Amino acid sequence: MFNISDMNKLQLLETLPIIAFLKDEQGRYVWVNQTFLSASGFNSINQVKGKSDYDLLDKKYAEPVVKADKTTLSTGKAMNFKERFEVQGNEIHVSTVKFPTQISGQTYLFGFAIQE
Repeated sequence: MFNISDMNKLQLLETLPIIAFLKDEQGRYVWVNQTFLSASGFNSINQVKGKSDYDLLDKKYAEPVVKADKTTLSTGKAMNFKERFEVQGNEIHVSTVKFPTQISGQTYLFGFAIQE
């Protein structure tokens, strides 16, 4: 049977051409992949890690994203959203799937997004 280690799973997520992220229950980014960084105009995970959408986005973009996160966490189910944000003056539209996940007894929000 094929068995992939946790490190290999993370490496796979790093190379996929989709935006991927993990947030804690307070909405702070714990991990993002390179596609997230590129699409968002950031160079390093250190610019994002520990920050919320309110820290990274204009309020008009952050509010619906945070609301979607809270809705997903409260339902406990995977949900789809259309979201948008601004990078260097350009509005970006994405289709996002978010779902809660448990890691070492902690609840996190995992998400994948594809630019439209």
